[in-house]
Amino acid sequence: MGMKKLLGAMIFAAVLGCFTACDTGGGGSGKGGLGGGVEEEIDGGKTRVNFDNTGKVFPVSVYSDSLRTVKLADIAAGGTKRIETLPSMTGTAFYMTYTVTVEGISFPYYDGNSFVMARVDEGRTTRVPVPALERAAFTQVYVKVLNNGDSSLTFRKGSSELMPEGAASTIVMNGETAVYRLEAGAAAGYAFMKNGSSPLSFPDEPSAFEAGHIYTFTFNGAALALAKTTPITLEAAAPPPPPGVTLAWSGGWRRTGEYTYTSNPIEDGQSTIETLTIRTGVPRKVTIELSASSESGHDFGYAALSNYQMSVSGAARKTYTYTVPTGMSQIQFRYSKDESGAAGSDSVTVKVLNITVREEEDRSPPIMYYEHAALIFHGAWLQTGPNIFTSQPILDDTGGRSLFDITHTVGTLEITNAFHPIQITVELSASSESGCDFGYASLLNELIILNDGTVTEFTIQVSGTERKTHTYTVPAGRNVIRFLYKKDGRGAHGDDNVTLKILSVQ
Repeated sequence: MGMKKLLGAMIFAAVLGCFTACDTGGGGSGKGGLGGGVEEEIDGGKTRVNFDNTGKVFPVSVYSDSLRTVKLADIAAGGTKRIETLPSMTGTAFYMTYTVTVEGISFPYYDGNSFVMARVDEGRTTRVPVPALERAAFTQVYVKVLNNGDSSLTFRKGSSELMPEGAASTIVMNGETAVYRLEAGAAAGYAFMKNGSSPLSFPDEPSAFEAGHIYTFTFNGAALALAKTTPITLEAAAPPPPPGVTLAWSGGWRRTGEYTYTSNPIEDGQSTIETLTIRTGVPRKVTIELSASSESGHDFGYAALSNYQMSVSGAARKTYTYTVPTGMSQIQFRYSKDESGAAGSDSVTVKVLNITVREEEDRSPPIMYYEHAALIFHGAWLQTGPNIFTSQPILDDTGGRSLFDITHTVGTLEITNAFHPIQITVELSASSESGCDFGYASLLNELIILNDGTVTEFTIQVSGTERKTHTYTVPAGRNVIRFLYKKDGRGAHGDDNVTLKILSVQ
């Protein structure tokens, strides 16, 4: 018995020691420090700092001195970087230099507030949040030239040829783009030279190069033209997409912010389209915001990727996360006006909010369990709430029709495990072009679609903003209720869909 007591005491002491060790290891979590909200963790006895740029849109370089001569780390937008350092109970200053990119031109920026002071505890990793760059005053002047002619170009100030940023030669060949950094001041004295000897007539504007601006010129082989003047602002800055992703916009909409484009003015009865081409090495989730400033219920903005479309009108603002596969995908945005009237800014705006790696998803159909049956919904409709499903238009981007004109999309509700007849009450509501685009519901063996597209033998039909309910009595065994959203050959209103809601199963 004495041996058992001794063994029990030894086990108790070992367990108590484990609990004590675990409690000691977690003691540093959540501690603050100089710089505000600095968190710490034990890291194998090494003294480290973890620079946290999560949620920030600009890459940053960290230096140990205010003159930015000793670099400690480069941190990607949204990334983190851990380095070893010396402990400091009185606080260590870390100085940040942000990389801002506007019109494809990247340059460093920092001011007197671009630093953080943090206490660094010995034997721990201290989290150091990178301060967000929220305000900036830019003084740089850049001249950018796109050589679309057959001749070479050089850029001179007086008789001296200027070297483009990052280039090894002053000569800009056909198809090349060059960027020059200048001092603010009069444009007189600067000249582009064709083939090194023939001066090109400089446009009348600008007469002076203003601080904090980019001046983009194009050369078509015969003449030089000022294409645009871009103020260097944080709103105009475009942080790079995540590694392995490229984004390309086409269609001519105006760039109005970070990954943000706004439709151009159009006449009544017209449409305008912008396309976002995404290339990625792994599947991604892309979150888009679409907002309208238009005549409510008449002028609409749309976003579409293969099998899902969202629409906005009036002052509506919506977001949706698209799943894009490896390779190339295209999201199309459209603004369409009816025959008369305008309101607000008469436009739609699209913004890319977030791009993340897609995680593996459970693709099994939703199953809803009731006392007397199990219901399984099949089809590429969105589950938009408990027992609620919304149609996704199947868009045809290969045929002669517009990307936004479709035929029909189907969802089915399978009823299983019913040992006796049951009653199912459903509600079908529409948000569509009234009298043209319809939602239908019926038991599968009753719903008929004729060769000409006519739908017969339905129990529910809705269009426009109609909302209807129906109670189905289904026999024991397996049964299917079919739901259909059918469009005509043109036009769309509202959300351009129908929504099914399962109200009761008895």
